[in-house]
Amino acid sequence: MNIFLAIVAVLALIVAGLSARWGFTQADIAQKMKAKLDEQEREVTDWLAKHETLALQLVKINPHLTIRRPDGSSMCIYPTIFKDVKFREKLERYIVQLNRSGSVFATRTPTELELRSPSLRETVTKANEILDAFAKRHPGVVEYYMSPTV
Repeated sequence: MNIFLAIVAVLALIVAGLSARWGFTQADIAQKMKAKLDEQEREVTDWLAKHETLALQLVKINPHLTIRRPDGSSMCIYPTIFKDVKFREKLERYIVQLNRSGSVFATRTPTELELRSPSLRETVTKANEILDAFAKRHPGVVEYYMSPTV
């Protein structure tokens, strides 16, 4: 009988040790999952800020805004900056939307799922690169007409 009690006690200690170890493992998994969710939330927030900044820049112009250059010629800003029609379609799908008459942009509020979309992210990144390159070629135009802070 004493041997039986000793075996049960040893088995109970083993089970208790495994349970404690399993509990730490579950806590570690939960902590890692929370850290990953927090990181994903920060990433979505960062992309929302990038999206919003770009959308505010595009809303400041309309698709047909024409300005006069210093040399006296005219320039329609939107198609001059974004020459590729297919890319402008992406801007109008992911970043801004046209009103019914097609004459004014309004900001588009993307869902969290859309903010995770590689297509939206590529569009935002490429649009910012195009705007930066245009701003270097035409100093002041982007800042004056499309500054998101004004």
